[in-house]
Amino acid sequence: MTDAPDIVRPGQVIDDKFEVERLLGRGGMGVVVQARHLELDQRVAIKLLKEGVLEGDEAVQRFTREARALAKLGGEHVVRVTDVGRLPQGTPYMVMEYLDGEDLSASLRRRGPLPPDEVADYLVQACAGLAEAHATGLVHRDLKPANLFLARRTDGTTQVKVLDFGIAKSIGGTRLTADFAVLGSPRYMSPEQLRAPRSVDARTDIWALGAIAFRLLTDKPPFEAEGLEQLMEAMLAGKRPALAELRPGLPPALVEAVERCLRVNPEERFASVAELARALAELGPPSARERAARLARASSPAPPEPAAAAQAATVPFAAVPEAKARPILEPTLDDPALRESVRPSRARTPRWAIAAGLVIVASVALVVAVLSGMLGATTGWLLGADRREVLLDYDPKRVDPVTLLPQAAKLAAEIEPGAELVSIEVDPVVGGWVDVTNGGLVYFAFQYGLDGGKAGWVEVTAEDKGLSAIRHSMPPRGKPVARPTCSVLEIWRAVTAAGVPPELPLSFGYGTTPGAARWRVEAAGRPELRRSVDGTTCKVVQTPE
Repeated sequence: MTDAPDIVRPGQVIDDKFEVERLLGRGGMGVVVQARHLELDQRVAIKLLKEGVLEGDEAVQRFTREARALAKLGGEHVVRVTDVGRLPQGTPYMVMEYLDGEDLSASLRRRGPLPPDEVADYLVQACAGLAEAHATGLVHRDLKPANLFLARRTDGTTQVKVLDFGIAKSIGGTRLTADFAVLGSPRYMSPEQLRAPRSVDARTDIWALGAIAFRLLTDKPPFEAEGLEQLMEAMLAGKRPALAELRPGLPPALVEAVERCLRVNPEERFASVAELARALAELGPPSARERAARLARASSPAPPEPAAAAQAATVPFAAVPEAKARPILEPTLDDPALRESVRPSRARTPRWAIAAGLVIVASVALVVAVLSGMLGATTGWLLGADRREVLLDYDPKRVDPVTLLPQAAKLAAEIEPGAELVSIEVDPVVGGWVDVTNGGLVYFAFQYGLDGGKAGWVEVTAEDKGLSAIRHSMPPRGKPVARPTCSVLEIWRAVTAAGVPPELPLSFGYGTTPGAARWRVEAAGRPELRRSVDGTTCKVVQTPE
């Protein structure tokens, strides 16, 4: 286990229960080792964060969130988490079921393009795992062949397991990465994830499934380019070869399904993974048809009450402005970066140019890492970041951000006078409140330098003991917005009266739209339930095109 000597070693016993046997995989954030439960004599897999990322609170939060998310999913097509803990030096880990088999990336390398009926079957199984995640408010955001594992069962058959929810987006977008940061594998990311990663919903996973199917059927990604910028441009423009031309003779229904998954406009894709599974069911074995039928039954919504149906109006969000996002290439486990990297140019490059390029890349990576909080408070201080905290007397289980806004604005002004409110993010809202003791997020963004000069933004978050603020040195990215007069509870009441089921966890965001300052409300995986609410009148409104 030379790849992770500082974390655990073969023969080491973790928490007096798990004896480490060997390394299974590694990625940019962590490693996975094979271990044996000493009492049960049972083989398990243990995932641990690397030592180098422990300084970043974001990495630990993302790791912890993955463990919690997987522990809540009990379906047969998602890897099970059975335990969590920390090593004596503080390294967090999670214990998962041990899977015997190979991922689809390895299967593709070994076999070449796969039969269409197999691809349809694998995708239907993946849909079954994702349907459960989407129903609980999780969008994976990093689907690729390496994260779909073909596990061998005791009867000799295989079963697809969805792996690595490490960068999953929870309930419409828990803010664990800076808005400009894009996590994931670019070849399988949707155009909207490249533009605005925090605005994606379950349809970004549907795009990824289409890209995976394209790769499994042709052994080629749907988009190829000589460099990352060119790859992003091709994806955003939808420039790619037709599947039927690369592999003639495929069933027309399969080609149509894959092409629909890869539509640039999310509205033109399948609305849910259950709908995608139905489209693929007849192309696979009988088990695929049975699985798709179960998904259809489980995802069929109850008919709305007549009164609620009369009030309901599907109001789209305001368009998210395109951002020149540059993906952070963060390999995940069992998917080394070299295997998924963009094809290099064939021209020979002088050594001095390579050295200069490495210096530039390292400098850019350092700046991006610092700005997104990955290097922690020490490096942030070197660039001028500032932190402050203030204790407040409020119920952390029933937080309404509008009532905290005056204190948040005061704290931001103490760090940077003249900082102006540009957005509020709240997630998840349950029953009109946010519980910040259980993973809930209340986040305010104040920017300064909007009229030129020194520029940056102050981020204020609500925690269980009070408000915490930090200053970031980066260009402005928003527009000043008037303070809302409606509380989140009032907005929640307005959208539930307009047809949104009151039991759903919701994601709230407040900012400027073309013409007004409004709240946007979203239920993860349910694009038909999006609502836009006026921040002054508290009424659901039609968002201008």
